[in-house]
Amino acid sequence: MKHFLLLTFIAAILPLFGQAPIHFLITSDQQINITEPLCEEMINETTQLFELTLKRTEKGLKKGLEITPVQSARLEAFKNAARNPLTEVPLYSLGANLVQSYSMNSLSEIYLSTQSITHSALGPASIEIALSNISVSPSETSMDVLIKNPATNTAPIRTHFSLATGILLQDIEGQLEAQWYFFWSAFYDRTKINEWIGTNISSVNPAVLSPKKTLELLQAPIRNSKYLSNGYLEQAKTDAQRILKDIPYPIPFDQINSILISQDESKIYFRTTINSISSWNQEKYAHSVNWAFAKKDNHWLLSNDDAYNMTENIENEDDNINWKIDFYKIAFDFTQTPCTYKEEEWTQIVDESINYNSIEFKHVISSERNHQLIEQYIKPQLAKLLQQDTYAYNNFYQRQSLEFDNYSNEDNDLYTTTDL
Repeated sequence: MKHFLLLTFIAAILPLFGQAPIHFLITSDQQINITEPLCEEMINETTQLFELTLKRTEKGLKKGLEITPVQSARLEAFKNAARNPLTEVPLYSLGANLVQSYSMNSLSEIYLSTQSITHSALGPASIEIALSNISVSPSETSMDVLIKNPATNTAPIRTHFSLATGILLQDIEGQLEAQWYFFWSAFYDRTKINEWIGTNISSVNPAVLSPKKTLELLQAPIRNSKYLSNGYLEQAKTDAQRILKDIPYPIPFDQINSILISQDESKIYFRTTINSISSWNQEKYAHSVNWAFAKKDNHWLLSNDDAYNMTENIENEDDNINWKIDFYKIAFDFTQTPCTYKEEEWTQIVDESINYNSIEFKHVISSERNHQLIEQYIKPQLAKLLQQDTYAYNNFYQRQSLEFDNYSNEDNDLYTTTDL
C-alpha cells in the first residue's frame, strides 16, 4: 500500500501529441463535520501512514532524487494531506482519482494542485473543483461540489452528492492501511463523481476534454478503418480458411469476431467468440479466445493459451464494437497523430505468443501407398463437398492425437495426425 501512495503523486504522466495540459485545482473551505465515531481511528491510522511515506520521500529527495515540476506539485498536494489528513485527504483522494482517470486516455499532461497553486511553472488552473459542506454521520456522508473555470466568468456548475455511510464502511472493510483515503475513494467511486465532472467539464472550459471524449478521439481512426466493416471480416475469414487449410486442427472459423492477416500471409491473429446467457443473472456474455498463427521454416505454429481467454458482459451493439476496437488497437501506432495502422505493432505480439507457448503440427504417414490413395481419391472428394453451400461441415481432419506430446522444449507441444 505504501508503494501505491508513492505512485499516486510520483508517477510521471507523459504528454501525448503535444496537447495543452489539464491543470486541476481542488479546493475546500477546510471544514468537515464528523459524527461517525469510526472516523477517528481511520484518520489516525492514515495520518501515521502519510507521515511515514512523506518522510521516506523527503529522504530520497535529500539524496538527490530529481522530480519534475508536475511531480513536485503532486508532492505538495500529498504534503497538504499529510499535514492535515482530516480535511485534506478528501481533496487528495479526489485528485488522485482524477489524475488516474484522465491519464489513462488523455492526450494531455495532467497537473494537480490542492488549495492553491504552488508551482507557477504549471500555469493557471484549467478547472477548479471546490468541495464544501463535507459531512460524515453514522447515517450519511455528503458534500457539495462546484466546478468552474478560474480564467473566465463562465457560470460555475454545482451539485450535491450523498451516500449511506454504512455502504462506504462496508466497501473498506478489510482495508488495513490508508482507511481514510480509501473511504473517500469509495465515496467518489460510488457517487460517480468522475462521470459528473466529465459530463460538465467542457461546459465551463471547452478546451478540456473528458476521458470519454478523449477516448473517442483516440479511437476514431480505428472506428473509421476497414477493420470494423462486415465486408472486411467475411473476406478475412475466407482468406484465413484458405491460408490455414492444411493445418490439421479444429479451427472455429465461423466464430471469428476480429482478425488480422499479415501482408505476406505468414502471420494471422484473430479472436473467436461464443455468446451465452448467464443462468444466474440472465445477462448476455461473450467468451473469447485469441489465436496466434505463425509460419516458420514452412511449418505453421499455433498459440492459443488459456491465458488469452476472456469473458465480457455484452449489453448492446456498442459493447460488441468496443470489444472489436479493443482487439484492433494492438495494430495501431498511437505515437502518431492520428494513430495509424502498422503491421509490426501486432506481428510482434504473435511472435511473443509463439515463442512463449506454441503447438507444432506433425503429420505421420502410415504407408506411402495409403498416403497416395488419400491424396488422389479421398481429399478431392471431400474438397468438393466442402464447396457446397448446403454441406454441413466446413473442414475435414485426419486422425489426431488426443494429447499433446512434449518434446525438447517444455513450453512447446507437438500435435500429431496420421493417415489411418
